[in-house]
Amino acid sequence: MKDEFIANITHELKTPLILIKGYSRLLYEGHLGPMTDDQKKGSGTILQDAERLHKLIDSLLYMQNIHSGNIQYHLNYIDIVTVLDYVIDGSLKNRYAPELIIEYSSPLPFICGNATYLEQVFSHVLENVFKFIPPDGSVTVEAFQEKEVQAIYFRISVLLCIR
Repeated sequence: MKDEFIANITHELKTPLILIKGYSRLLYEGHLGPMTDDQKKGSGTILQDAERLHKLIDSLLYMQNIHSGNIQYHLNYIDIVTVLDYVIDGSLKNRYAPELIIEYSSPLPFICGNATYLEQVFSHVLENVFKFIPPDGSVTVEAFQEKEVQAIYFRISVLLCIR
């Protein structure tokens, strides 16, 4: 019953959310007429938070699938830099962000993983960083390979300016 309840609730939440996201995007992109800067900022915030809510609903559904044993991972060789860049672009879109420094050592080898789930992990980490960092802080996103242990590391460093 719990699995059925979660499946139903996620469906019921996604249905209006799709409309909210669609109309917010139309507003933000100016398809429904010109907007002032404040209106554009407001519609961008709605769009951003609707996307965040969509990710939370997907996470709930994902957790339900893990719990019920219905999860299947589809592993592919992926470029971690492409995944990180995609997430960084999505996390910063329409949002004030502190200074952002990106440092990738190159070349980084392809890794075997699931791009969708890695995007979710990186997205959650970055969203939390940007949620709590003050405006005068800075964020460094690094990806580098440690050849001695054949591993690729992802690190986010946050510099907080204390006065």
